[in-house]
Amino acid sequence: MAERVYGKVDSTPGVVTLKRNVPPSQVIFVVGTDDTESGGHGHKSSDSFIRRVDILLKKKTVENIDLKSTDEITVFVPPTMDKSNIDKLKKYGSGIPNYTVLAKKATGLVQFVNSKITVRFLIFFGHGIDDAPIYDYGNELFPKPSRFKKEAFVSDARVYFSTCNSMRYAKKFAQTLKVETIGVEGTTFYGETEISAGRITEDAQPGTSMGWVYKPTDTDAVSESSWSLSQRRGTAFLREQ
Repeated sequence: MAERVYGKVDSTPGVVTLKRNVPPSQVIFVVGTDDTESGGHGHKSSDSFIRRVDILLKKKTVENIDLKSTDEITVFVPPTMDKSNIDKLKKYGSGIPNYTVLAKKATGLVQFVNSKITVRFLIFFGHGIDDAPIYDYGNELFPKPSRFKKEAFVSDARVYFSTCNSMRYAKKFAQTLKVETIGVEGTTFYGETEISAGRITEDAQPGTSMGWVYKPTDTDAVSESSWSLSQRRGTAFLREQ
């Protein structure tokens, strides 16, 4: 099939400029599974992670995630995700055009992202360790940054790893993919309406975790800055300035 182009008349009479058919922007939510076996890291509410998607879709809080009616929104979950939570995710997007929930292994996530060229948000909710966010708890980590293609992301894309201990992985992601990436130093607290600070180290006081922003530069290095995630004196994770 021939590529479609659109004609647009400019200010000069009789002059037509052609604009290539650009696919819609992609917003990708990735929701990891909770710890349901050991109980040591499990959340009190079984829908703690998936509920963040609903909060952003319904704009229940003031966030930096600017969703547009023209976005294609895809929610990725591991195939082991509880069916009731998958059903809730589908219900969250009821009435929203171009909204899809996919249950696939991490390889499927990589293939999906790499098939796009207009990803402007990639947002992860779930558990994490120093090595990487946890895609499927006890089974599979989030894919290495090197498995994704730079070409999938638009120039002003943002990637959020809303999980404990994600700062090192976020920095590597920014360096590898040349995309602004945000992570956490310490643990996270998933509250009713926002994600805020846990403990920056095991022995630290609650409310001490930090958020980190890594921005690509013209070299292999990244610029970095941090802010407090404290509920009392800081700024919630997805509201970072």
